[in-house]
Amino acid sequence: MGLFTLRSAVTCLVLLALTTHRVEAQAAPLDLARLLDHGVWLADLNGDSLPDRIRARLVVAPDADGAETAAAANVAARLGFETTETDLGLVVDSGAAPTDGPIIAVGARALAALGVDPAPMQATLAPGEGMIVSLSGQPGLPSGGVGLLGYDASGLMEASAYLSGRYPAVWSVDGEGWAEVATGIADWGTTAHPDADFQLTRIVVSARRPGVTRARIDAAVDDAESRARLLSDAVAAARPPRETSDRDAEADPPASAAG
Repeated sequence: MGLFTLRSAVTCLVLLALTTHRVEAQAAPLDLARLLDHGVWLADLNGDSLPDRIRARLVVAPDADGAETAAAANVAARLGFETTETDLGLVVDSGAAPTDGPIIAVGARALAALGVDPAPMQATLAPGEGMIVSLSGQPGLPSGGVGLLGYDASGLMEASAYLSGRYPAVWSVDGEGWAEVATGIADWGTTAHPDADFQLTRIVVSARRPGVTRARIDAAVDDAESRARLLSDAVAAARPPRETSDRDAEADPPASAAG
C-alpha cells in the first residue's frame, strides 16, 4: 500500500491509498462521499425521490459516556432531518447491532464491541482530532458501516458535528462536495486505469482548527503491475508544478530577430 498527496480543488490533504486486491467475500467499504444517497443510509420506498426510511442504525457502547451519547444524538438528528418519516429506535447498544443494514458505530468502544480494533486508527490522530472512517463488512457488521472515533472526547464530538452539519460539503455548505472531489479523482485515475475502483474511506477533522484536516481515498487495482503504474501516475500528480525562475529565463534567452 502506498500513500500520496494529490493536488485538489479543496484545501485539505487528500491521500490516495493503493491496494492490489479486491475484497469479494465481504461487503465493500461504504463510500463516504455518498452516504446520503438513496440506498445507503436512506431509502425511498415509494419512488417519489424523497427519502422516507432510515436504513442505518447508530451503535454505541452499552455504557456510553456523555460524549458518545451526544455524538450519536447529533448524527441521529441529521438523519431525521434528511427523511420525511420518523424512525424510532435509531440508536442501539453494541449487543443489539442490526445485521440487515449499515451501522454507524459511535466511539472506539462501540467499534471494539463489533470486532473492529480502533487502536490503529486512533494512532493516526492527534489531540482534538476526530475521524469518520468507512468499515468493510465482517462478522460484527456484515453490511459494512461507518465509524466515528476521536483521539479524545473533543475529537469525537468534532467528527459528529461535521457529519451532522457540513457534510456532504467538504467545508463550506455551499461549496464543493465530497462527491465532486471523489469523482474528479476517479476521472483522473480511470482515464489511464479503467479497472481501478476509488472510494473515499476516511475524513479527519480537528476541534483545534477549522476545515477538514485530511482525507483518504482508496484505490483498488487488480495486480502489482497496475499498482505500479497507478503509483507512478499518482506521484506525478502530487508533484507541484515547476515554476520558471529568473535564472531559468537567463539561461535560455529568447532568440533575437535576424538583422
